[in-house]
Amino acid sequence: MRIGRTWIALAAGVVLSVGGALAYRAARKAPESVEVRPRELRQTVVSSGQVMPPAEVRLESLTTSTVVEIAKREGDVVKAGELLIRFDDSDADAAVQQGEAAVAQARAGKSSIKVTTLPQAAETLNQIRANLSVARVELKRQKTLFESGVTTASALESAQNAVRIYESQEKAADLQVKAASKGGSSNLSASTAVAVAAAQLAASKVSKDRTRIVAPMDGVITSRSVEIGEAVRPGTELLVLTASGRTRVLLEPDERNLALLEKGQHAVVSAEAYPSQTFDATLSYIAPAVNSDRGTIEVRLDVPKPPTYLRPNMTVSVELQIQTRRSALALPLTTVQDLGSTRPWVGVLDDRGKVSRRAVQLGLRGDELVEITSGLSQGERVVYEPTVPKGEPLPAPQMGK
Repeated sequence: MRIGRTWIALAAGVVLSVGGALAYRAARKAPESVEVRPRELRQTVVSSGQVMPPAEVRLESLTTSTVVEIAKREGDVVKAGELLIRFDDSDADAAVQQGEAAVAQARAGKSSIKVTTLPQAAETLNQIRANLSVARVELKRQKTLFESGVTTASALESAQNAVRIYESQEKAADLQVKAASKGGSSNLSASTAVAVAAAQLAASKVSKDRTRIVAPMDGVITSRSVEIGEAVRPGTELLVLTASGRTRVLLEPDERNLALLEKGQHAVVSAEAYPSQTFDATLSYIAPAVNSDRGTIEVRLDVPKPPTYLRPNMTVSVELQIQTRRSALALPLTTVQDLGSTRPWVGVLDDRGKVSRRAVQLGLRGDELVEITSGLSQGERVVYEPTVPKGEPLPAPQMGK
């Protein structure tokens, strides 16, 4: 009977030991882990940006005058050439009329040279030449008579003086004809007078044109700075016109993302005023230099189909899609230790519940996931918060694992 009791006590002890071990294991909670498996991984660059107008033109006054008409106001859609603002043009009109009169007078003066002055000068020249011819004949006759002793020296001298006078008159008349002819000084002077008057008239017309502010391009008036009756001077800002055309988005991500950026990359954009609505954009420009003050790089996106609610200078959020992999062996970022170092590692959970350190190599990195290019195999489990002694050696990642 004593032997039987001993076996019963031993059996009870074994049961208690096994039960205690099971209870201990049950009380020991396994660390939270995640399976290494293929996942869709997207690498993006997220940044805030601003909607850029195709072109923004600030129209200023080029003259001193008074506003008498405002044809278009803020928010109006305008076409190129449409009247926007008109100034008082009475002084400009008077200057144009005066210029037109000056041109007419100068042209009349030039015309009179051709119609009156030149013919009269030519007629005078012809008459003088005829008189000169008669005087030369008379001089020849007087020389013959003087040599024959028929006439006196005084008569000969008179004939010689007549010839000299007509020769002098011929030269003067010839100069007048040449001056009045094409290329002559009088003709050139008259042509110069016409040109000067025409230039003054053109300047007057330009001044008159400046009293009418017209749209230089199709667009929308986004602001206006003057009212009817207000006096303006050269340089006074009148209004701002935002041109119609392609819409672009400007953003300045950190320069650390420069190596990831390429023209043609797709982006998803949402406006802060309409966060639930998105639209597509394409990277079209990367600045050639980094902003040294802010450490950013200027990037522009083209928006092929801008939504109707989009406005210039509107703040937007941009998610620029760098790369996408449909089936990448990946883990949550929170499971990778020393993520920003040159030797990242993870805590691998084996079948016995033991966690060991293992170095890994990383690839594509998304917002929540990171690609594991070596160091792990599909199906292994990695814990979120590995409690592995830091003194434990860290084996190098094995290719294919």
